[in-house]
Amino acid sequence: MDAITRFRTALILKDVVSEIPAPKVVERWFPNPQESPGSKLKQLEFLQESTSIMAYQVAGFCERMGWNDLSGLISLLQVRRLARDLS
Repeated sequence: MDAITRFRTALILKDVVSEIPAPKVVERWFPNPQESPGSKLKQLEFLQESTSIMAYQVAGFCERMGWNDLSGLISLLQVRRLARDLS
């Protein structure tokens, strides 16, 4: 992944963490008019899922290293995102 793609992904995730509604994030960061809105939303959902998996792994690593405060923060962020997806 090149630097521009990583930066764009970081900006998308910033919007997700800031709890901006998914349709607004899709509208802002997936501007290709040829793609259907459903496929754009699927791309965002895939990004959220892979980020959630990574957060789970990082929280586990932090816990094993004895960094319980950081592990707790990452776990709370993950739980908050999952709760928002279920509502």
